[in-house]
Amino acid sequence: MVIALIPILFYLGIRLNPTLNREQKVWGSFDSHYAFDYAYEYSYGAPETAAEQKLAIGRGGATNYLLKRMISGDLTKEDLFGKGLTLMYVEGAKDDKYFKEKYNINSIGSANGFFQTYVVFGFIGTFITLLLVFSLLRKVNNKRILFGLICIYLWEFFFYTGTILREPALSFLFVYLIVFSNYLSLNTVQIRKAESYRYPQCQDF
Repeated sequence: MVIALIPILFYLGIRLNPTLNREQKVWGSFDSHYAFDYAYEYSYGAPETAAEQKLAIGRGGATNYLLKRMISGDLTKEDLFGKGLTLMYVEGAKDDKYFKEKYNINSIGSANGFFQTYVVFGFIGTFITLLLVFSLLRKVNNKRILFGLICIYLWEFFFYTGTILREPALSFLFVYLIVFSNYLSLNTVQIRKAESYRYPQCQDF
């Protein structure tokens, strides 16, 4: 039932969101190609612009930049252990120049959760952060809820701002969803067991 609603929500999302239709208004025309092109340029920048400026543009571009840096294997102490909170959230917040020169990223606004964690803690700190999150997620018993939480966290970490663990309210909600989903799963199992005892299946004699 939920899967059947996805195309409808996709259609309505494009027509009701002014940034995703050509008319730039609520209830504009439906054009999936325009919507996808907009989403791509928002996340990665226009290919010609990125090539001309030789910068990583958008949050998707920042992710690609760091993945390429990891794959290259030419890592410094900064890459491994980071530069600390001050650079990312004090100095960097005031001026984009350092990020453009050192990291080839067009703006601090393109710094997603992956990039911010890398600047503060380095690749080692990033790995530990992901390890912590997945150590929590592996406690989820319901596979569908587990899959949903993994998708939400990874998208938010690699393509948005990575605030789930940094913001107390969101981190509390994240842990609460894990605990509550297990509570529901346990109750469901107990109810089914109780019903099986109350209404045993008829046996053939």
